[in-house]
Amino acid sequence: MNVIIIIKLGVCECYEGWGLGLSLDSGDCSQRICPFEVAWVDSPDRLGNHHKYIECSAKGICNRDTGECECFPGYEGKGCARTTCPNDCSGHGQCLYLDKEPFKTVIGIILISLASYLYHSYILAPLSRPFQS
Repeated sequence: MNVIIIIKLGVCECYEGWGLGLSLDSGDCSQRICPFEVAWVDSPDRLGNHHKYIECSAKGICNRDTGECECFPGYEGKGCARTTCPNDCSGHGQCLYLDKEPFKTVIGIILISLASYLYHSYILAPLSRPFQS
C-alpha cells in the first residue's frame, strides 16, 4: 500500500491520517497521525487562545503504528475526548456521555444536578449547623 504522493517540489503530501509526527505536509508519510480533539488543559498562546485542538486531547499518547490514542487513566474514547465514570459506576449504573444523549436528557441531567446542589447547599447544610442564640 503506497501512502506517498510526490509533488514537483520533492515534498511529500501525505494522505489523510498519515504524516511524520504532527506534520501532514512534510517528511516521508511513514507514521500515523491520531485524532485531534479540544485540549482538556493547555497554555494560552500569545493571542490568549486556549483549549486548542491537539492530538489525543493532550490526555494520551499517539500510537504511530495504529493511529489510535493510548489514553491516560481517567480518559477514553476517540482522541481521549471523554472522561471515564468513577469506578465504571460500580456496576450499578450506566455512564452517561453528553455527546450521546438527546438534548432533553442533557437538560434534565443539568437540572437534577442543580436541584441536588441547591438542596444540599441551602436546605440540608444550614440544618446541620448548630443553632446560635
